Amino acid sequence: MYGLLLGKRFDGATAIFLATTVLTSLTGFLFPVEHLFAVACAGVISLVALAVAILAAILSTWRAWRRIYVICAVACLYLNVFVLVAQIFMKVRPVHALAPTQKEPRS
Repeated sequence: MYGLLLGKRFDGATAIFLATTVLTSLTGFLFPVEHLFAVACAGVISLVALAVAILAAILSTWRAWRRIYVICAVACLYLNVFVLVAQIFMKVRPVHALAPTQKEPRS
């Protein structure tokens, strides 16, 4: 994000970000799933955005592709954080107790 805000290229950091984000999104599909969660939908959207981001990173010498890369990279980062928070609420017991169940009384 630092490089995106300053308009500087960090090719090594970009490659690491894209590779780890692809691996993160792909490994999410290795676990058995009974039905489609919002997290799985976020994973599919993230993989599509990553494909576009990788193409844009390769073609980023043109100005339009730089903008497309920035938009896709920020979207992928947002989706990764969204999945992280969703997984924390589902898996960590103290935080799971704080999660709304949609059965709370209305005020």
